[in-house]
Amino acid sequence: MSFAAGPSIGIIARHGRAIKSTGGGPRHSPGGTSVDDFGRRIEPYRQELLAHDALLHLGQPGGAAIDRGSLRLAFVAAVQLLSARQRAALILCEVLAFSAAETADILSTSIASVNSSLQRARARLDRAGVLEDHVEEPSQAEQRACVERYMVAFENADIDRLKRLLAEDVLMEMPPMLNWFVGRDNYSQFMGWVFAKAGTRWRLVPVAANGQPGFAAYNLGDHGTFELHTLQLFTVTASGISRNTVFQDAEVFAMFDLAPTIDI
Repeated sequence: MSFAAGPSIGIIARHGRAIKSTGGGPRHSPGGTSVDDFGRRIEPYRQELLAHDALLHLGQPGGAAIDRGSLRLAFVAAVQLLSARQRAALILCEVLAFSAAETADILSTSIASVNSSLQRARARLDRAGVLEDHVEEPSQAEQRACVERYMVAFENADIDRLKRLLAEDVLMEMPPMLNWFVGRDNYSQFMGWVFAKAGTRWRLVPVAANGQPGFAAYNLGDHGTFELHTLQLFTVTASGISRNTVFQDAEVFAMFDLAPTIDI
């Protein structure tokens, strides 16, 4: 059996391609400070492609093939707690609903190895208290609405309005850079620096990845067109935006088929 999902499971299962951690290590802020060189990061994967890949193999109609809560839990666990094989087994079996035999074929290993990895992953999550029932978040519509309000504030360079949408302990990260910005004040201070340096003329294009809402940000360039600047993905909780992961990577841009420029 061949598996065409490419970027999602490939990055989970391989050691070599993953980049620096977004979980673990001390957090410092703002600017010029770093976290420990620890662990690995999973790159964003377009939401519609993730659903499409699952449906191709499961043969299920519509969007029912993927449970969003399980997806979010699996990515949290994958980044922070589990080994590469455990991450792959968890997502393939628990999220995408592949059998142990199919997962063994995908990972070029034995069924016994898959079952062992899955058992170890579940045990590790149990010890850490990471249970799906504990992952409480607003509905998908509520999360997108919050990010849309953030987008309006961003396009207007309205730092006070941005700040009101943030959770108190909000975290901004920019992998693979090892800088973290923690808390509303540090976050808004950095955004002030961004607007001062890059200007206040922006256009934003909504995206979604890894079960998270986000957008591609285009900044007005010297030639009168809006140039691709960053891809930003958000974690939204009941208390507001708790995390913003900012990518400025050509490979990530290509994965989302983002145009390098857009007209005014």
